[in-house]
Amino acid sequence: MYLVRHGEDGDDGLTARGVHQVQTTSRRIRTELTERGVEELVIYHSPLTRAVQSAEVMRVELCPLRAELEEAAEGGYAMPRR
Repeated sequence: MYLVRHGEDGDDGLTARGVHQVQTTSRRIRTELTERGVEELVIYHSPLTRAVQSAEVMRVELCPLRAELEEAAEGGYAMPRR
């Protein structure tokens, strides 16, 4: 399990620096997971814009791993898919 905080954000979501922060972190995680033979994972995130954007950047950066995004509600419970 990895706990990752969202990247730096501004008024309109992630800043360029925030995107870079998430990309760098995601690449490190991808390397570790690939070395361990992990092929699939789930990324849980809050519904806040900065968290959704960070999760999407992570999903892209974690390729070729298959990463699903799941929105988590307050209290840490996963929201049902829409």
